Amino acid sequence: MTKQNNFKGISFCLAVLLLSSCQPQPPPDEPIIPTTLPQPPAVTITPENFSKLELAATGTISFPHEIVWARDAQTITTTTEGSASLLDTQTLVVERVFSFETPASISAASPDGKMLALSDDNRNIDLFDLFTTNKTLAIHSDYFIGRIDFSPDGRRILTTSEEDLLVTLWDTNSGNVLKTLTGFDTAAPVYTARFGDDGKHIIWFSRGRLQLTDIESGEMSMVFDHEDFVVSWTLSHDGKYLATASAGTVQGHFVPLILIWDTASGETRMLMNSESSYDAVTFCPNTHLVAVAQENLITIIDLDDFRKPAELTLAGGSIANMSFAPNGSALAATNVDGLIAVWRIPN
Repeated sequence: MTKQNNFKGISFCLAVLLLSSCQPQPPPDEPIIPTTLPQPPAVTITPENFSKLELAATGTISFPHEIVWARDAQTITTTTEGSASLLDTQTLVVERVFSFETPASISAASPDGKMLALSDDNRNIDLFDLFTTNKTLAIHSDYFIGRIDFSPDGRRILTTSEEDLLVTLWDTNSGNVLKTLTGFDTAAPVYTARFGDDGKHIIWFSRGRLQLTDIESGEMSMVFDHEDFVVSWTLSHDGKYLATASAGTVQGHFVPLILIWDTASGETRMLMNSESSYDAVTFCPNTHLVAVAQENLITIIDLDDFRKPAELTLAGGSIANMSFAPNGSALAATNVDGLIAVWRIPN
C-alpha cells in the first residue's frame, strides 16, 4: 500500500470517529425511567350506577379510630392510639406510618391527608406534617378537651370542652381562636360534637339527642331526640337530611332503627328496622345515597326515589367505620377484625 493510500485510510477513520462523536449519547449512568400509563378517571357514584359498586381492594389495619379520605381520593389516613397510617387507595398498601412518641388520648387527621392533630394531655394540641414528621403548630386550650375534629376544608379545628357545653373553632394556620359556640342543652353527663359534612354546621350529640348549629350565624336547629342511644349519625352534604342509627318502638316492639330526619322541618321517617343493631351510617357526597352497615353487610339506599338498594359485604366481623371519598368515587369500610376495603364503580 502506498503512503497516499495509507493517508486516505487514516483520514476516513478519523472522519468516522468525528461523526460518531457528534451524535448525542445517553449518559452512561442515567437510569432508564419506565413510561407509566395514566390511570383512567374514577367513576363517580350516582343514583344511576351505585348498584354496580364492586370490591376493588382490601388490606389490613390495626383497629383504627377513624378513616379519613384525602380530598383527591388518592390516600386514606387511619389513626389509632399510638400511630397514624397513610394508605394508597388503589392497593390499600400502607405507604407511611407516623408513630406517636406517647400514646395520644385524642387525635384527628386532616382531609388533605397531610396533617395530624394530637394531644396526650387533653389540653395541648400539636399539629404535625405526616410526610416530614415536623411539628407545624401548637395550640393550647384553657379547658380540658374531649374531642378534636377537622373541618372538611381543613382550615379549622374543632375542640369540645369537658367542663362546659362549649365548642371552640381554631385556625389551623395561625392557631388563633376563630369562634366559640354554645347553645346545646342536655341533662346527660357526657356529650361530643363534630363538623357536618356540609362544612356549614356543627353536630352536637349526647346519648339519644342531636342538634345542629349553623357555624356562621350560631343559630341552633330543632332537637332530634331518640328513644335510645344513637350509635352513628351523618349529615348529607347539602345539609337537608340527618341520618341516625338508634333503636325505638315499632308496632309495640323495641327494635334497632335507621331514621331519616328533615333538618328544616324536623319530620322523620323510618328507613329500616331489624332485629340486629346497626353499626354505622354515612352519606355519599352530592347525592342522597345513604350507606347503612349492619354486621358485615352494607346496604345503600337512594332517599330520593327508594329504588332497589345495593348490598355489599365485607368478610369477617362487624363493620366499625365507613366513609365515602370526598369526590364520590369510592366507599371505604373497616371491620372489627382489622380488615379495610374499598369499593368502586368499574371503568
